[in-house]
Amino acid sequence: MGRSPAWVKTLELAERLAKIPVVNRTEDLGSASGGAVTTVLITGETGAGKGVLAKHLHNSSADPKQPFVHVNCTALPATLIEGELFGHEKGAFTDAKEAREGLFEMADGGTIFLDEIGDLPLELQAKLLTVLEEGKIRRVGSAKERTIRVRVLAATNRDLEKAVEDGNFREDLLYRINAFTITLPSLRDRGEDAVLIAQNLVDRLRREYGMDPIEIGDDAKRMIAEHAWPGNVRELFNVIQRAAMLCEGDEITPGDLAIRAGRAAQDGPPGSGGMSPGELVFDFESGPHKAEDVERALMLQALEHTRGNVSKAARLIGMQRSSFRYRIERYGLEEQVREIVER
Repeated sequence: MGRSPAWVKTLELAERLAKIPVVNRTEDLGSASGGAVTTVLITGETGAGKGVLAKHLHNSSADPKQPFVHVNCTALPATLIEGELFGHEKGAFTDAKEAREGLFEMADGGTIFLDEIGDLPLELQAKLLTVLEEGKIRRVGSAKERTIRVRVLAATNRDLEKAVEDGNFREDLLYRINAFTITLPSLRDRGEDAVLIAQNLVDRLRREYGMDPIEIGDDAKRMIAEHAWPGNVRELFNVIQRAAMLCEGDEITPGDLAIRAGRAAQDGPPGSGGMSPGELVFDFESGPHKAEDVERALMLQALEHTRGNVSKAARLIGMQRSSFRYRIERYGLEEQVREIVER
């Protein structure tokens, strides 16, 4: 939920992409015709809500009753990941005592969500690319191809372009999955949404636990609005859950919030680097300046230094590439970036 322009725009894009049809499940798995695969890449910081948005995208599709299969790529054992994704036949390996359907087959006709796709081993990336291009899977230990029709949502908090440069992610797979990309804004870029979400969480917790009505006090709201939320919505949930459970009376106060006050939302996440005094100079005699002015100037300085290379510029100031690109659009810097590149 949210009302900020950044969030509304994100939801509108997700709902448009959800309308791209996926052909319903075919019973003729031996058909020689190719399958149908639609891919959407969801990027954003840890805790920004990529999984929630993926489920929303599925629920907004033409047939939300079709399967939604969530795959945590970081949790799959490296030795079993191929069998988990594509299935296996009886006797394919030592413990394969019976044939088993893979996660792609389970999602046939619906959606498979590949969470943290950047953690897939390179060997599996090659096989995944084949599945995305041909719409067919082959179980481990089988010579038979099975046609699938599925929407593939892939999510990552990594800079995949940097991973390609480092040799940890296939460039052709990146091109295949990012035909449609949704970049989630971080919570600190969503204005008053943090307060709105916080009150919604309080109301939900109250209903679930049968608690008396609780409101968030004005001072606590200001603290929530000003906090940078480096852990995004996930951090907000944990803070609000603790505050709702431990507060005395019917109002959450700043003392109930286990966050450090005074850290403005524009400061960015911890470890974002920062700058020494004098790197950027502003004339306050001519009028006030906002924190956004500092961020905009820092971004442009980084882009000048890297000759317009967004990935390198983002790394210079400790920002994720997806967040850097989002801010380029937010601050209207597209033309300046083009000028830097063309010099």
